[in-house]
Amino acid sequence: MLQKKYAKYILYISLLLIWVYFFRTGLNYWLVTKEIWPEAEKAGTFMQFNHIVAVMLGELYVMAFVTAIKLLVDWTMAVDKNNELEKLQLQTELKFLHLQIQPHFFFNTLNSLYALTLKKSDTAPELVLKLSDLMRYMLYRVQTHQVSLPDEIKHIQNYIAIEKIRFGDAIHVVLQVKGNAETIKVPPLLFITFVENAFKHGAKNEGRFEIFIKFDVQQDNHL
Repeated sequence: MLQKKYAKYILYISLLLIWVYFFRTGLNYWLVTKEIWPEAEKAGTFMQFNHIVAVMLGELYVMAFVTAIKLLVDWTMAVDKNNELEKLQLQTELKFLHLQIQPHFFFNTLNSLYALTLKKSDTAPELVLKLSDLMRYMLYRVQTHQVSLPDEIKHIQNYIAIEKIRFGDAIHVVLQVKGNAETIKVPPLLFITFVENAFKHGAKNEGRFEIFIKFDVQQDNHL
């Protein structure tokens, strides 16, 4: 039935009902009593049409009941399996995102550090410390499914600090947080790609450029 082979399903049910009638009623008739249908208005006999219909209807009630239980159990298991698959898919997508972000980000930052060391800049040690914080966050904190929004914002601020060292006064970044950010949990590294792209494409413009980042935690706890 679940495979939508309805003709075959009806055929098998019919054969099963016939088999049940002969097996159950036949054993009762031959081994227990000849009065196999005493509740009937007229004495029922084995192989009587009315008796066959009555037995088959009774069996259909039983089969319908257990079939309903079976379908309910299968449906519940299917829902649970789909939920698990959705969670697994989300985890896989996030892991893939992390694998994409980490090498790309580290190469860019190391290039910035290389440029500063060539200039013998005094800001190179500061950049190393910021990069250390970023690496610690990426290597350890992203192993969890969710992190607090303040931790994610701090990670973004460390990234911005590195880019400010790189670009100097050419950039102006405004980062605002509205509402109670402590109550919000988010997947790690969820926002850094947007910030990276802002620097990547904004820096192509000549002169000074601005980046605005705003986190708004609403009263219904939506971000």
